[in-house]
Amino acid sequence: MDNYIAQVLDGSLIAGEKIKLACQRHLDDLEKAKKPDYPYYYDDAQAKKAIQFMELLPGTDGKPIKMLGFQKFIISSLYGWRTKEGNYRRFNRAFISMSRKNSKTYMASSMAATALVMEQEPLEGRQVLFVSNALKQARLGYDMLSNSLRAATKKSKFLRQQLKIMNSKIIHLPSNSFAMALASETSTLDGFAPTTAIIDEWHESKDRKTYNVIKSGMTQQKNGLLAVISTAGLDLNVPMYEEYLLLDKVLKGEEEAERYFIAIWELDSEEEIHDQ
Repeated sequence: MDNYIAQVLDGSLIAGEKIKLACQRHLDDLEKAKKPDYPYYYDDAQAKKAIQFMELLPGTDGKPIKMLGFQKFIISSLYGWRTKEGNYRRFNRAFISMSRKNSKTYMASSMAATALVMEQEPLEGRQVLFVSNALKQARLGYDMLSNSLRAATKKSKFLRQQLKIMNSKIIHLPSNSFAMALASETSTLDGFAPTTAIIDEWHESKDRKTYNVIKSGMTQQKNGLLAVISTAGLDLNVPMYEEYLLLDKVLKGEEEAERYFIAIWELDSEEEIHDQ
């Protein structure tokens, strides 16, 4: 992660302005964390533990995936930043926007696997949800999670005894926790209290109903994470674009959102469309 941030900020790795701001935000927060009244700190050991676990999970070809710098930046931020009081996750919301074919599904399934198998808060009854407008889209992350855990259980008797992997639900038996894929119908989502919820392709949502239902279901979670991992869309009259405008101000220091992780990959100008 440190190498990625350094390369982004010194220009040796080409990155958009919002990623530069996100990297600088991390460095600025490290300085703030030295002050006793700042409520968050960065735990490099917890960040590395999450990455090491995720890199053990096999990809679609059955081989472990070595994370790239931008992926380590996301995971290190989400799992390394903690609250000084209680040692909970600092970021309870995340907005990760990137173009297609940049491993969104892999990131989502890896985060879900960590939430299901590795996390300790709460000790029991963790709920991990993949949510999208269409169940077929939501199942992409779920199916990758299912496939990687099936492959892992073949190599590990310990995991094999812990997991019950079904077509529509994966259960972590010791903690009675589960992972599921759901379509974004508010009636379907009512009654869930997710500890980790991952919303895919949020640009297709015309209103905030789904987002708000998930958010309200997480109000009692001390270590919860509501993560949007999505491509950007063409329609500007949608909640994702409204959120994007707010988070642009947060990155520029015009608004505050200390518990909101932001990583937006985009071009800085239309001229760059023709410059690979």
